[in-house]
Amino acid sequence: MVLGVAFFVIAAHESAAADAYRAAQPCQQASADPANCFELSDAVIRSVHVSQTRTGEQDDVVLATPTGSLTATLAPSSADSQHVRSGAAAIAKIYRGKVTAVAVDDRTVPSVENPAADQSQWRFYGLWFVGVGLASSLVIPVWRRVGRSARARDGNPPPAPQLQLEVVPGGGIGTVLAPRVTRSVWLQLGFAAGLLLLTTARWLLVPALTSRVLVVDGVILFLGALALWLYLHNSRLFVDDNGLGRVDWLGRLTRYPSGSIVRANRYSVANRYRRNAYLAFVGPDGREVFKVVASAYWDRAQLEALCERARLPVEGTYRDVVTVSAMNRRVPGSLNWARSIAITAVVVLVIIGLVLLLDGPTTR
Repeated sequence: MVLGVAFFVIAAHESAAADAYRAAQPCQQASADPANCFELSDAVIRSVHVSQTRTGEQDDVVLATPTGSLTATLAPSSADSQHVRSGAAAIAKIYRGKVTAVAVDDRTVPSVENPAADQSQWRFYGLWFVGVGLASSLVIPVWRRVGRSARARDGNPPPAPQLQLEVVPGGGIGTVLAPRVTRSVWLQLGFAAGLLLLTTARWLLVPALTSRVLVVDGVILFLGALALWLYLHNSRLFVDDNGLGRVDWLGRLTRYPSGSIVRANRYSVANRYRRNAYLAFVGPDGREVFKVVASAYWDRAQLEALCERARLPVEGTYRDVVTVSAMNRRVPGSLNWARSIAITAVVVLVIIGLVLLLDGPTTR
């Protein structure tokens, strides 16, 4: 929010420059102020390099004038962009040594050096950051309140529920646990969706990119919703006479015979806003076999009852807080660096692909 206020201050400062620009007169007039006047020069557009940015389309143009070549970066609207083309006759407006506008086909296209046009950009950034600040001021306290409630439950765990016997995945009789959606999950999903829309808001306002950005946002939201549905629909933890077993979010069944898991370990990983509680299942070698996020999708009391039925001792508490980098010291094998690097690389490639898709340069 502080950044938003700072941008509004800059916009107010730029307002004076914009007023002076609007009041400028042609330098040829006798009444013109030499320090605040503009020149008009006949020109021909020699080349146009088009790119889509967060502020809309930008055209890097080279203008041939009687006195030499000039360069400028124009910011045309969707209606004006088709008129900015190579070979077109134009008139360049030069203000304080910079091309601030180009008139072509009876249309005036501002450049990024135009003080009047630049003022609106600072105001947009101010509105964007103030909006993010207001959203954070509403979401973060609720998020922290949920975290405090969860930590209070850590100190006063509810009584263990009575788990019912049923048919386990793969056959047999035992106890089955399924994940569920908590209020914390809904808050995280809403925050992620809002952040996605805020991130792509500027592209959404570019008419030439609106449909493309809506498709990208829709695909991301659909894939996220699909992954959540698959996790809730397929994921299961169970115990029967043969030991523990689990079904992952893709429906793949894995059984852990008696003795392959010897204990469970509680701990939490802290981030800036809240703590995520984990229950790690540990093998005889002391390394993690798998873990579940106890704070988001799984009922902690049911997990405790499942461990009791599987005769697994449970160590630690959810109040034992570690950082991400210290997870392997808490339970060896908790953090797979190769997998983390691979996921990061995929995310970076996706971001680069989106940037090329939305901002890819062309010529006209």
